[in-house]
Amino acid sequence: MQLVFTAQYKKSSDLLYGRLQTVFPPDMVCKDWQVASGLKTFQDPANCWFRGHGPIPPSIQILAGYKVETNFHYSEKCQSNFYHILPDPIRDQENPNNIRREIGIHFDHGTPGSSGCIVFKNTEEFQAFEKIMLYLRQQGITFVNLIVQYV
Repeated sequence: MQLVFTAQYKKSSDLLYGRLQTVFPPDMVCKDWQVASGLKTFQDPANCWFRGHGPIPPSIQILAGYKVETNFHYSEKCQSNFYHILPDPIRDQENPNNIRREIGIHFDHGTPGSSGCIVFKNTEEFQAFEKIMLYLRQQGITFVNLIVQYV
């Protein structure tokens, strides 16, 4: 199984939502949830390396790709269970000075959007995501590949 995050990648005065999907080989989508990454007005290519504002950078810019830990820790800052996205730090393969840190998947509390994390706005959808992560942990799976793509 892998996770696939797909979203629009453009300047907008509104918060742009994308989709997080669980995909099982061969390309069978099992779950499809509404999520966001970044803050409104910062969800465009020029801001993917803007710490604290921009969306998670696309997979194509990350040499080793992304993985999500199936285990979580509770984050006081996010007020949610936090599923860490690796590598950490995230470095731009074209410009190593571009760095993002502490990016994960969690429930969206407070101001809509995130500082780069992938966030759920719907409680039931986040709980369904957590059930899948728990099942994977119980099967001994510690990481899931994540593809981040923008349209």
